[in-house]
Amino acid sequence: MTLDTPRLRRTRTTARIVALTIGALLMIGPFLYMVSTSFKPNLLALEWPPRFIPRPATVDNYVQAWSANHFASYFANSVMVACATTVATTLLAALAAYGFARFTFPGRRWREPIRAEDGTISGVLAREQHVIAGEVEVSTAAVGDGLFRLTVAVRNLTPLEVPASRDDALLRSLVSAHTLLGASAGEFVSLTDPPDDCRDAAAGCRNVGVWPVLVGEEGQRDTVLASPIILYDYPRLAPESPGDLFDGTEIDEILSLRILTLTDDEKRLAAAVDERARALLARTEQLGADDLFALHGAIRDRRPVPGGADG
Repeated sequence: MTLDTPRLRRTRTTARIVALTIGALLMIGPFLYMVSTSFKPNLLALEWPPRFIPRPATVDNYVQAWSANHFASYFANSVMVACATTVATTLLAALAAYGFARFTFPGRRWREPIRAEDGTISGVLAREQHVIAGEVEVSTAAVGDGLFRLTVAVRNLTPLEVPASRDDALLRSLVSAHTLLGASAGEFVSLTDPPDDCRDAAAGCRNVGVWPVLVGEEGQRDTVLASPIILYDYPRLAPESPGDLFDGTEIDEILSLRILTLTDDEKRLAAAVDERARALLARTEQLGADDLFALHGAIRDRRPVPGGADG
């Protein structure tokens, strides 16, 4: 495996600059020679060997071109067309830019007081957030009459020196990134339960690291959530859930069992963070066997399998 060292990056950068400079000279050289030739008398335009600096220099060619064949009118028309094209292209490009956007989360450091149960400060929690840069690219492709496949790619562009530890990589990672999509003049098709006329197009969709589902009120089709966990359309917090462990989207059973395996010292340290952590610990420790069994899973409804046998 080749390591991307600073010296290697500098060498690659230098090689690219040299290659681009040579390419630029090859591209701009003929243009500069054309401009130079325009200041030469006609008899010297094809002289050999060619001379880059005209001697003598003259502007007769420009005077003749401007006064002959209504060149001024042609030039004015060209200016009008070029300006109109530039304005239209700028407006369209500005709209297209929304399909390719970059973002940056700034780095920062801050401290939070750790309070004991009586409210006194027993310690300070130091937090650090590194700079994370990325981009979101959105594109569409027609796959049917009035049906389009929407592609969203989220890329992490944060530089990382290698070799790097796992902790260093995590500080610069987009961990559990969610994508939220909205439609104002259309609607999304469910990939979990698509209609029959969209089933083939839905089967051709490819999801990497996310699971897109419809969200909102039942039957609403203008919002999609692409989550790194598997959900069903219009997800809701399960009534069996005793409460949020983080943001309501976690798996209660796994985290509850993990909390119960903490040692007394670990629980004491966790409880010292804040009131929410103390309440979470107390709520988890009060769970009984029936409560834990209810977190294992539940069947809400049964749906027929397309093409499956009845019974």
